[in-house]
Order: sequence, then C-alpha cells, then structure tokens
Amino acid sequence: MSQSKKSAWWLTVVLSLLLGSIASAETPVWRCGWYAQPPLQFRARQGDVETVTGLDVQLMRAITREAGHLLTLEEIPWERHQQLLKSGDCELAFGAAWTAEREKFVRFSAPYRQEENALYVRISDMQRYSFKDAAAFLAQVRSEGLRLGVVKATAYLLPEVDAFVRDPANARFLVASDTDAANLQALVHGDVDAALSERLAGATITTQLGYGMTITEHRAKFGEMGVCAMFSRVSATEKDVEDFNRALHAVQASGEFDRILRGYHLAPLLEIAVGGRWFYWLDIVGTIAFALSGIILAHRGRYNLVGAFLLAALPAVGGGLLRDLITGRQPVGVLRSPVPLLLVAGLVVAGYVVFKLADRAPEGAERPAKYTRVFDMLFGFFDAVGLAAFTITGVRVAVEMQCDPLWLWGPLLAALTGAGGGVLRDIVRADPDNSALKRGLYAEVALVWGLLLSLFLGAQVRHISMDQVRNGILVALLGALITRLIILYRGWENPLQLSSRRTRIFRR
Repeated sequence: MSQSKKSAWWLTVVLSLLLGSIASAETPVWRCGWYAQPPLQFRARQGDVETVTGLDVQLMRAITREAGHLLTLEEIPWERHQQLLKSGDCELAFGAAWTAEREKFVRFSAPYRQEENALYVRISDMQRYSFKDAAAFLAQVRSEGLRLGVVKATAYLLPEVDAFVRDPANARFLVASDTDAANLQALVHGDVDAALSERLAGATITTQLGYGMTITEHRAKFGEMGVCAMFSRVSATEKDVEDFNRALHAVQASGEFDRILRGYHLAPLLEIAVGGRWFYWLDIVGTIAFALSGIILAHRGRYNLVGAFLLAALPAVGGGLLRDLITGRQPVGVLRSPVPLLLVAGLVVAGYVVFKLADRAPEGAERPAKYTRVFDMLFGFFDAVGLAAFTITGVRVAVEMQCDPLWLWGPLLAALTGAGGGVLRDIVRADPDNSALKRGLYAEVALVWGLLLSLFLGAQVRHISMDQVRNGILVALLGALITRLIILYRGWENPLQLSSRRTRIFRR
C-alpha cells in the first residue's frame, strides 16, 4: 500500500471515530432502573443471549428511541431506585403512580397505561375473608392482627390503602418484600395472611410459579390508576418530560404502542385466562375426541398399531404443530408437554384391546342401535368441545407470537389448530372425500369465532382488563361449541361448495 493510501485510510478511521464520539456526546442518556416484575419487567433468554424485556421495558425503549435519547437499564430494587432519583444519580423510572410526596423530587410524565392493584389470599382462607371492599379489609387487619404483605416503597392506588401502609403505627401489621414474587411467595409459605400486588404481575407470577392451586385473587377492588414515568428534578429537566410526552403520542399514533401491548399485555392476560384447570381439561377432552376419530378410521382401514397411532396423533396434535412451525413458536406445543402424545398412545392401546374383544363376539351379534346413537352423540359433543378449545388456543398463539394484523392471523391460526390435524390425517389416508374441505362446516366454525374474538381483543387492546379477556374467551368458547352442536343436530352441510350433484359444468 502506498504512503498516500495509508494516510487516507488512517484519516478515514480517525474521522469515523471522531464522528461517532460526537454523535454519542450529542445523544442524551436517560439512566433508568428495573426490578423483576413479570410481565412488566423481567429477564428473558433469546438463544444464548439474556435480555431485559417486558411491557414497561419495551414501551420505554420505543418512547426513548422516538425522543432521540439513549436508555440504560440497571437492576435496582424499587426503594433504592427512588433514592437515586432524589440524588440525581438516575434520570428515569417507569410504572409509577402519582403521589404528592414523590412530586417533591420528581416530575411526572403523562400516564402511558392503566394499572390495577389486587389482594391475594390463600384459597383455604377464603371463607375467612367475607369483606366487600378495601376499607372493611383494613378494619379486619386491625381487629384480627393480620399480617399484610407489601412491596417496599410502593404507592398503592387506593388512598386509604396507601395511607394505611405509610402510617408508622401500622408497621406491626406489615411484612415488606422487594418484589411481588417474594411477596406472593411469603403468602404461599404462610409468612403473611394476605398480599397486595399489581394485578397483572400478581396473576402472571401466580401462573408461572404454579401457585394457582394455593392462592387466589380476592374479588374486592383495590384501586385502578394511570401510571407514569418519573424524571429526577436534579438530573432531568422539564424538556425531558416534554420530549417523553411528545414521543409517547408519536408511538401511540404509529401503531407500535398497540403492537407492544398485544405482545406483553394482552398475551399474558390470555395465558392467565386459559391457564386454569378448567381449560386444561377442555383441552384434554378435545384431544381425546380428535384421537378417537383417528382410531375409528384406523380400525375401519385395518391399520396396524403404528398406523393407528399416526392417524390418532395427527388430528390431536398435528394442527398445533403446523401452527407453531408457521409462526416460529419455540418450543413447539407438542414438545412442551408429553401428556397429549402419551394420552394418544394410551387410547390407541385401549382401542386395540376393545376392538380385539369385539372381534371375538359371536357372529351375528350386533350392538344395540341405541348404544351406537349414544356413542355418536357423545363423540360429536366432545369433538365440538375440542374444536372450541383449540379455536381459543389458535387466537392465543397469534397474540403471543405478535402476528399482525390480529384480525387476519387470529382466525387463520384458530382454524389451523382446530381442523389442520384432521386434514393432515386424511391426506395421509389418501382420502378423496375429505369432509373438512368439502361438505363439512368445521373449520368455518373456528374461523368465524376466531375472527370475532380477534376483533374484540384488537379493539380493546389499550384498555382491556383481565375480566374482559375472560368474558371474551367464554363467549367465543360457548359460541363455537353451540354453533358446532347446532350444525350436527340439524345435519347442515357447507353451502359454499364449488360443485354439487346438480352441477355438471367442468365434469367429465
């Protein structure tokens, strides 16, 4: 390389470094803390990389990026975080409720989302807590000397609750923890009699840690309020707050705000709503019905055990497998739990034994017609239950994987989850008379109710509550179930077939 080329190369490197330094110097930094509070803020592993994510974290990143700032995150307990805001060693905190005391050392942004508080109690103690509101509960705490779990330095949303927690005279009733998870764990272990928590975080932690059979949310309301970002009065300026508010409105208008809410707010709500034992058993019933359909076809076609397992497994788990492969969901559903495949295997073996015993029956012996009718009715009912449950699961996965637009992918994944496995089974059988794709009204039920549920969830995403999600799921579940049962009872066929017995065009 000539001397002139070397000089030019070094000049380019130096200029690049200088420009990078100038750009970094001109980009203001907002130092911020976080603590574990899923799904609002938590650590998640993506491949070999561990990152900090969550609803609040992703919203803050989008807003600070729009504002032209850099955001740095350090794991700090909430109490310590507020002390750093006071001293000016930290500019920003998020997920904060307004209080007059805090306003002495911070400036508040405009509210960026709604938050609810909830009280969690042990299920075994539910009869003990017959109060209707927070005031009656606090009176019971005082009269019975109950131990109440709280999170340190948290401002609770009902004024009477917050005043109770802050009153030094009530310290003997309080057990303070650094996080909601530690607070709920103390309730499970019997260290406290009740625990206050942010509602979404409490429900998520209860589901993730398997506390659902031990503790539950009390039905009394404990406050709702819009939460804000807080800026230190020492190290941040009024312009920082103005930049934040302007960027917040821009992110909301761009659609990115709703996309983040669907992934980090709506998805946990759906997971919580279907995370109970009731939906688990609906899923099991559907899996059994779908597997039985394959076993019956295997018997009629004289398949061996391996073939019978394949025909039973495809309708039971094949649709979900296709759905997860298309959306890139990891791990795919069939690998998350061995229960569905073990259930299918058990049903295949049981079916083999039953059919062998039936083959030994005396020649000419037939099942009474009423038994056949009862079996057909029960099979149709359980199959409809499975279709309804798988419809909800398809929409939930569309939300979880942030498939956009939801009104398109929600119903498509609902139909794929509910009917895709049966289509795969009939392809393997080389069955030219595939009822799901010809005469039947099956996938259409999942499409319609998946679309209605997706439209409801999408329209309410900014203001939706846990109760609304549960009600929406219940309506869609019952709607799909009843629709399918009516179709079976009336014997309706699909009116949208491209050909019929009367149509001779294009036939040879």
